[in-house]
Amino acid sequence: MLVKSFTDELAWKVQRQLVNSYFRGQASQSNSLKSLLQATRNILAGQEIMSERLEDVENKLESQITLDSGQQRRLQGAINKKVCGYEPDKPSRPGLFRQLHKEIKDRWNVPSYKDVLRHDLQDVLNYVAAWVPIHREE
Repeated sequence: MLVKSFTDELAWKVQRQLVNSYFRGQASQSNSLKSLLQATRNILAGQEIMSERLEDVENKLESQITLDSGQQRRLQGAINKKVCGYEPDKPSRPGLFRQLHKEIKDRWNVPSYKDVLRHDLQDVLNYVAAWVPIHREE
């Protein structure tokens, strides 16, 4: 490395320009870093908002999803098992099926057992398992 003493005005001028440009670069880097940090904060805040909105949508969706065909068959099987277990005489069963279906529709406020909400399935299955007819239709 060469070392030159600053003996003339031009050397001092060049040295001042080098020093000033160095510190401007440092300030520029500092400003760039600050803007990057602010942008990162904004992105994180936006991501948090989007995460909350996604959770709201998932909750709304979950509260509206009805049974899929497999779950409908499972519920239908539980109903059949309960009614057939209670009444061995096949001609006497239709009234019991109507009664149990009506109770499910009334209790869960649905037009059909197929429209039970997915998150209510276990409650309905428990209800069917514990169900006892009000009276037997003869």
